[in-house]
Amino acid sequence: MKIGKVFTLDKSPLAPLCQRGGTNSSLCQRPVPGWGEVRRDFINKCSVNYETLGIRTFLALVLLSALLLSTHAPAQGAENADCLIDQGPCTVTAAGRQVAFEISPRPVRMMKELTFAIRATGRDAAPALLLDLSMPGMYMGRNEVVLKKTSDGTYRGKGIIPRCPSGAKLWRAEVSIPGTGKVSYTFNVNR
Repeated sequence: MKIGKVFTLDKSPLAPLCQRGGTNSSLCQRPVPGWGEVRRDFINKCSVNYETLGIRTFLALVLLSALLLSTHAPAQGAENADCLIDQGPCTVTAAGRQVAFEISPRPVRMMKELTFAIRATGRDAAPALLLDLSMPGMYMGRNEVVLKKTSDGTYRGKGIIPRCPSGAKLWRAEVSIPGTGKVSYTFNVNR
């Protein structure tokens, strides 16, 4: 910000120098008559180069955005995959029962029709289960797959894992089994 009005000495012998970018020189500027005792060096120190300020502001915003994005990425990936779904079924123990989760075909890919299967030891009376697919740390809308009980006691259903615009690959499958409770599996999906 400028303190006082400043004008360039256009008719001085230094005018060519001042017009070639030397306008910050104290020889090129002087206070306008009527502004009192404002010193030239004070005016020069208080003047702001708005072009430089604009560039600095832009760079600061770019760095801030990069910082926010880089700190946001670990929040999504802070939870690690506890299931290597591409290597076969994943099994957890819940309420004394072994519950296996499987997706086929392998390797599991986004935006492809997949078959989801849940098999639990013991007897289940439920004719169907609801598998909820979500991304840890990011809302991707509701993605539920109905798993129907087959003759061999396995629950199966078809669904699609959508592609996340951020490029994240970590997904969670959660199912509530009557008499067992909620069981969840966290896994990575290939593009």
